[in-house]
Amino acid sequence: MGASVGSLPRRWRPPLLTALLLRLGEGLCRSRPAAAGINAAGVRRWRERVELAKPLGTARQLRLAFASDLHAGRLTPTGTITAALEALREATPDLILLGGDFVCSRAQELELIADSLRRLQAPAGVFAVMGNHDHGADVGTITARLEGFGVSVLRNRGVRLAEPFANVLLVGLDDHLGGRPRPEAAPWDPRCATLLLMHQPSGLLDAGDRPFDLAFAGHTHGGQITLPGGWAPLAASGALSRRYPGGRYALPGERVLCVSAGVGNSLLPLRFGPRTEVLILDLVGAGAEAAKGDDDGAIVGAALTL
Repeated sequence: MGASVGSLPRRWRPPLLTALLLRLGEGLCRSRPAAAGINAAGVRRWRERVELAKPLGTARQLRLAFASDLHAGRLTPTGTITAALEALREATPDLILLGGDFVCSRAQELELIADSLRRLQAPAGVFAVMGNHDHGADVGTITARLEGFGVSVLRNRGVRLAEPFANVLLVGLDDHLGGRPRPEAAPWDPRCATLLLMHQPSGLLDAGDRPFDLAFAGHTHGGQITLPGGWAPLAASGALSRRYPGGRYALPGERVLCVSAGVGNSLLPLRFGPRTEVLILDLVGAGAEAAKGDDDGAIVGAALTL
């Protein structure tokens, strides 16, 4: 269901400082087996509930699971990514969304997590967008492999979900930095409960004033390494990365933005402060009754994976 390889954009090239830090981080891991980075906090399940004034379809509630920035490769333990993807499955969601940056720097790194990606299934589907690292590696190969795993890649496209969620419209935009976002190519309908999937918060600049209700992004890693008080010395690229580093944000027009700190590492093989996380969100349509969820902040996976 993705765009043809021939229509995919040029490869993204990281800025010089980013490229140097990436090589430094990979060098720190070079003496160990592949994917020997450190994620000391395990995988957190971040839970949210969003209520809309629109119906979803014949169902009153949709549970979706969102993960971003897997960064398969030397800088992220494969066990951490596997645990995160398993957390998505264990949530038994109706819909799974993946926010891009599947690999660190090479398309071949996707094979490290191929089995885990193949196991992802949800009644309403599994959908993804591409991130800047995917564009910098080989976005055509990554797109084709994901489609082969059963993951539908959305590049400036929209999909109406089937019943019981027939009033839910999912729109995926290409990456703000590495791709060619064309929101005018996607369908928009203010009558629908519209979910916007993008790689990074700066995708809001591409969406502009087009109608959506709930947006999902990653890219920021929550800063990945933060000082006391939450300040990140190195912020991710993108105009809105510091404004929306991670969490739930209220946007004008009663819209909601959820930015995940993501799963993997970039530049350096560790996190300090922001925890590796996946988002489990219950979307409640008009007239729906309250439903109980699991405890917020649960940890899955090992506390330290090498």
